[in-house]
Amino acid sequence: MRDNGAATGHEIELRDEQIIISRTDEQGRIVFANQDFIDISGFAEHELIGQPQNIIRHPDMPAAVFADLWRDIKAGRPWIGLIKNRCKNGDFYWVEAHISPLRNGKMRSGYLSMRRKASREQIAAAESAYAMLREPAQASHLFVQHGEVRRRRPWTALHSAFQRVSLGTKLVATSLLAAIALLGIASYFLAGHVTRVLDDNARQQLTHDVSLLRAAVSSRVESANIETVEYAKILTDRLYEALGGRDKLTRRSFEAILEQSSHPANRKLDGVLRDLRGAGSIFLLTPQGFQRRMSTVLDENGKSPVGSYLEAGSPAHLPLV
Repeated sequence: MRDNGAATGHEIELRDEQIIISRTDEQGRIVFANQDFIDISGFAEHELIGQPQNIIRHPDMPAAVFADLWRDIKAGRPWIGLIKNRCKNGDFYWVEAHISPLRNGKMRSGYLSMRRKASREQIAAAESAYAMLREPAQASHLFVQHGEVRRRRPWTALHSAFQRVSLGTKLVATSLLAAIALLGIASYFLAGHVTRVLDDNARQQLTHDVSLLRAAVSSRVESANIETVEYAKILTDRLYEALGGRDKLTRRSFEAILEQSSHPANRKLDGVLRDLRGAGSIFLLTPQGFQRRMSTVLDENGKSPVGSYLEAGSPAHLPLV
């Protein structure tokens, strides 16, 4: 198991609204980390990108938990469980982790991990279970399945042994089980067990789907916000460059740029807008409202909406007021 250094024993508790999101490639190397991940872990973004996800592994975490995690996600199913992570400075924090494989067509392209604050009850249960897993004498009686620590029972050992025997032996055993089923005992037990498993899987799948959707939306919104800020900086820099400095940019000079299609700054701004991977517009605040002065958007007739106004009922109007 990877050794990330000494632990301080000091716990950092997540805020209720914090959602930690990261994406890894097939080998488990981090390719995306959101701001909540950076803030709670104490690592800078460049220290996380390209590193294995276990850069935040805490020494108290049993190896059996991660073996179960990889077994599930490599089989194509989501994994939900409690994980104790280590911060860069040795502090720790608990999360309820939702991890799911990502696919590009039929090929697996990596994994998405969404973590949120775990309750004190969840943490207490996990600490107790993981402590037993770390004790060799007790670990032999336990196993981890789908993120839960369970106690081995006789039927579990029988099931494993059944998988290893020959086909003939399996047929004999199946006949014996069928005979016992006629008495109703095995039928009742199996029915109850299957019902519980199906209920658990259905709840886990529903919880995971909702969490995954929320994580995907949060990730996309965050990426869009970052891109918006970056393009705004580029537009501002182009204006400063064309006018000969920051002190030369006034409302009057900006209006003059927008009025003159031949102005060098106008051409640069138009080029930046067209380099966007989507639609882009530049608005000017007038007494009548926000007026479109440059835009790559086309209306339903294929014409540019330059000169039109951003209506008060538009979702984009209120944040600009």
